[in-house]
Amino acid sequence: NDNQSENNQFDSTEQIDKKCTGEQCSMNGIHFLQCICNTHPIDRMDIKTIINNCHFLDGVDFLTMDNKQKRFALYYSYSVDIYLITGKRNRCKLPNCLKLAIRGRYPKMSWETYTDDDDNLPV
Repeated sequence: NDNQSENNQFDSTEQIDKKCTGEQCSMNGIHFLQCICNTHPIDRMDIKTIINNCHFLDGVDFLTMDNKQKRFALYYSYSVDIYLITGKRNRCKLPNCLKLAIRGRYPKMSWETYTDDDDNLPV
């Protein structure tokens, strides 16, 4: 349900933004004065453009993407375009506030699990 997803995004973003002042988002040499969810909100990210720029999503059609693929596209875009993490086997841990906002907008199915070590996040 899209309305439910939008409500989850608002609730989780609102919850985290009260705690996140940008310090938690400042990592990998990138510094934020406020939360990344405010400076680069996920609802302004164009997943169709991300698909075109991400070789991991070659052949994926936006209209048939599931939420897991949309989360991946956003995680990829923030890692590469914002935190500038590129190259084989280079990874970065994204801030919890950002993961919560993405998960709130594109929640997992009841039978799915998140694949990182933060499965205990509230969304």
